[in-house]
Amino acid sequence: MKRKIKTEKLRASMLELCGEINEDDGIDPRTYFKSKRNRKENRKTKQLCQQVARTLNLCLNDCDDSIVQSMFLVGVVPAPDSSCLLIHVECDLTDFDPDTALIAIRNQTARLQFEISRAIHRKRVPNLTFSVSQANSGGPGNE
Repeated sequence: MKRKIKTEKLRASMLELCGEINEDDGIDPRTYFKSKRNRKENRKTKQLCQQVARTLNLCLNDCDDSIVQSMFLVGVVPAPDSSCLLIHVECDLTDFDPDTALIAIRNQTARLQFEISRAIHRKRVPNLTFSVSQANSGGPGNE
């Protein structure tokens, strides 16, 4: 009840100063007119993800592990920023075991990071985190 009275008094005092109340009245203009752009989705981060994706597409087939050779890249996204990238891969094996596939791709992480460091021009190579699923498994992207 007290809050309603306080809101009505605030509204009455604002109406004394102007003819009508708009959505931006009483809001700091620095925050109201601030760019709505998401920091994680900037151009350089997208460019880095594309460069890493191109490099990984070439490197996955060159690995000496048959499980990794059967994998193909689905996507690369920053997680939570460009210092760490989440790599989504799908495995095209009939006898798919997610734990074995994840171990196989993690064993190749050092070599993949080396190839990425050769392909991109950055001071630091991003950390790689992998997500492995079976191809055509009916996951959230295949419904």
